[in-house]
Amino acid sequence: MIYVYAITDADCESLSDVCGLDGRPALSRTLSNVAIVYGEVAGTPVEPSAENLWQHEAVVEAVMKRCEAVLPVRFGMTFGDERALEDTIARHGAVLATGLERVRGCVEMGVRVVSREAKEAEAISPNSAPADRSGRAYMLARLEDERRRRASQSRAEAIGDALDAALSPLARDGTRRLLPAPHVLLTAAYLIPRDASELFTSCAGSLSDEHPDVRIVCTGPWPPYHFAPALSSRAAEVAHG
Repeated sequence: MIYVYAITDADCESLSDVCGLDGRPALSRTLSNVAIVYGEVAGTPVEPSAENLWQHEAVVEAVMKRCEAVLPVRFGMTFGDERALEDTIARHGAVLATGLERVRGCVEMGVRVVSREAKEAEAISPNSAPADRSGRAYMLARLEDERRRRASQSRAEAIGDALDAALSPLARDGTRRLLPAPHVLLTAAYLIPRDASELFTSCAGSLSDEHPDVRIVCTGPWPPYHFAPALSSRAAEVAHG
């Protein structure tokens, strides 16, 4: 079986010293003017164990360090043989080439906004209502729970807008996701130039000072997973999340 790690430029530096899953070497092959970084595995599906996940990520990050542009492939992408791989790349070749230009010279930075409250408010469900709770008290509690949820969502949207206003000028692209919980308000990812990661982290830290009720956590730089076209047997589509 052929296991794919990433897509990069056809003239990228050799990866002959990089090992992937099962300790097997990472290989590179040019198809449709892009290079496919892949390896061989014994069978499918590949178990999503911690060791395999980290080994996959290690190969992708090695590509990111050596190549100007990298499109990471999400864990678990396998092909039965070289013909199946060739057919897929042929269908997606133009989209992959465009994707490489989109991420060229860039990395991904992650942002997570976490409430400083010690605990989330406990959600109340009809099945968990105490037997001695009156119907009126129960409905009032449900209404209060809904009020808190809407307030949390409104706060997440406001902080997300502030993040975009401050960080988007540093980024080529960005995506964010509001979370349905009051403790972790939202996550976001930004595609930024490689040499801007320290400035990006500093700007995000300044936002924490302006919003003392939350903690803004920056991670990265990472391979640009959120900004890579999806490699599948279907028409390529951009994965946001």
